[in-house]
Amino acid sequence: MAAIFVAVPILLYLQFQAVDQQRTELLRDTMVRQGQIIAEGLRPLVGPLDTARATALAAALDRMSAGRVRIRLLFRPRANAGADAGFFLVAASPPVSGAQIDQERRQLAASGVLNDLVPSCERTQPLSYRYTNPAGIEELLTSATPLMTESGCWIVVTSAATTELVGTLLSQPYWKSPEIRFALLIYLTMAGLVFAIFTGIWNDLRGFAKLSRHIRTYRGEGAFVHRNHVPELAPVAEEFDLLVRELRSSAEAVRRAAEDNVHAFKGPLGVIAQSVEPLRAVVAGRDDKSRKALERIEKAVERLDALVTAVRRMDVAAAESIGGKRDPIQLMNFVQEFVGNYRTQLGENAPRINIICSGRSIVRADPQHLETVLENILDNAVSFTPAGKEIRVSCSAEGHEAAIAIADQGPGVPEEHLARIFERYFSLRAAASEGAANFGVGLWIAHRNIESMGGTIAADNERDGGLRVTIRLPQA
Repeated sequence: MAAIFVAVPILLYLQFQAVDQQRTELLRDTMVRQGQIIAEGLRPLVGPLDTARATALAAALDRMSAGRVRIRLLFRPRANAGADAGFFLVAASPPVSGAQIDQERRQLAASGVLNDLVPSCERTQPLSYRYTNPAGIEELLTSATPLMTESGCWIVVTSAATTELVGTLLSQPYWKSPEIRFALLIYLTMAGLVFAIFTGIWNDLRGFAKLSRHIRTYRGEGAFVHRNHVPELAPVAEEFDLLVRELRSSAEAVRRAAEDNVHAFKGPLGVIAQSVEPLRAVVAGRDDKSRKALERIEKAVERLDALVTAVRRMDVAAAESIGGKRDPIQLMNFVQEFVGNYRTQLGENAPRINIICSGRSIVRADPQHLETVLENILDNAVSFTPAGKEIRVSCSAEGHEAAIAIADQGPGVPEEHLARIFERYFSLRAAASEGAANFGVGLWIAHRNIESMGGTIAADNERDGGLRVTIRLPQA
């Protein structure tokens, strides 16, 4: 919008400049022709200069000017043909005194007009000189028309007082005329009014967007319809409140469905597991084929049980990403406390976990979400890092973001698979095809939780081996 307000005056100004140029050229052509007509009218009277001829020429100039145009008649005898300022002011209309004639001649010479008139004895020359005559009146010289005679060169110079040219392009540009200035004032007033209206609308929309971010960040605190201060957006606020309620209802429905599904699957799996127990005694003395079949059944039951648990974790993560609440968290303290508690749960042969956190960063996050993210990433790092090796946890503030990095000393991830480790059901563990405990959902849940909090998560291989997972969250 601001660009339009700026572009329109510029385009109008350029258009006025084009109009100025056209009108100026037209007016100058008209005044040059006027000078030519006057010169042709004086041609029968010019000749050798004497007092009688000067008097006759002065009378003729008075008749031709008729108060509408100012005329000066200059003469350069052939003896002065090589002089730069060899012109003499013979007559003028309106008439001026002898002293004024001499003074005006000196002014014309000082302004350079007489120097420019030297070649004009051969052709008509348009002029555009402003100067103040001895009477104190500012004039604009418009043309110089030559008349060649045996006695010398006569020049008819026409001019007009600038006060008589008001409204023409020779006196001032078209855009400086009162009408254009008044129109420009109206335009600027209207443009300012429109700009103020659009600025108000823009501020209202920005305020509504800020309110939306606030409600999205501080989930559960207030409603659009109660916090909105723009009456025109009240229907939109009501619809947003309905949408938020429906999303939260959907999250609760997903959470309940996850619990119901787990309960529904766990029951039959428990019955199968209990039924397998008596079969062990039956097949104890049988052949290897029967024992292997029973072992496959037991592993399949364990795998199904783990799969049900993994599906429940994914459903709960999806529900929490919709309806979770964000609280202000001092990230450095939170990470240090969580990692400290996590280390106490590790066995003696587990890798060491070193933590380095400095500074102070406040983020808006769901504590349970964040704990799940850290737990899943640390579980993954511990499972791949050999005993005696080290896992490094660091946290820092980087501009408007807070960063957490967890680096292990495991085998790392092949470059062709690095972009897929956050995908659901993707795993590089050899046990994923045989055991029952891993289905490749831990890092997927971490990725989903971090994105729901407005952050990013990425993984890179370390130079010396191992995987580095970096979490970035916006600071509150």
